[in-house]
Amino acid sequence: MGDQIKKILYNKQFTDSGTGETIATWKISPWKVFFLLIAVAIVLTSIYAYFFTEDPADFMGNLLFYAIVLLVIIAFIWITANTALNAKKRIQGFLIAFILILVVYWAMHVVFGYFNIIEIHMEGLALWLVISVLAFMGAKRIDNSLDRNDVGFGLLVFIVLIGANLPIANGHGFLWNVDNLIGNIWGLIPW
Repeated sequence: MGDQIKKILYNKQFTDSGTGETIATWKISPWKVFFLLIAVAIVLTSIYAYFFTEDPADFMGNLLFYAIVLLVIIAFIWITANTALNAKKRIQGFLIAFILILVVYWAMHVVFGYFNIIEIHMEGLALWLVISVLAFMGAKRIDNSLDRNDVGFGLLVFIVLIGANLPIANGHGFLWNVDNLIGNIWGLIPW
């Protein structure tokens, strides 16, 4: 009977004794304690509402309203905190990917410029936007292992960077043309 009552708040946890035997120890369960406290709070609130207030329905309605507001606030704080913790990893991955893509792009500029293969556009807003988008896409891929997905993403980055510099109009690539368009739009705005 004692073990049955103990199960209300405790869980059995099996551990090794050191001699090879498995021993069961009782550990308090935080979730069982939490739900027991919630149940006690509901019972005590109901007793208070029906025996000590003039209008129990109004009291319970107000209590329900404020409980919902409190739960929404707690959920918002919880979601914000989880997002902030996950964003830390994502921001670190973004910075690492941004630096890697920038170094690869600079190396492409040096190699392709030396061999006069294609002109690599090294300035302007379009370049930074493309590198930022690629780094943001690759931020979640940064981990301690190199697999075929990472190689596939690297090939995608390489193809996008080459494709953005292939001559398409005015003898220049997409990045140069976008920067030219942005410059023309900025020129039309009276400052």
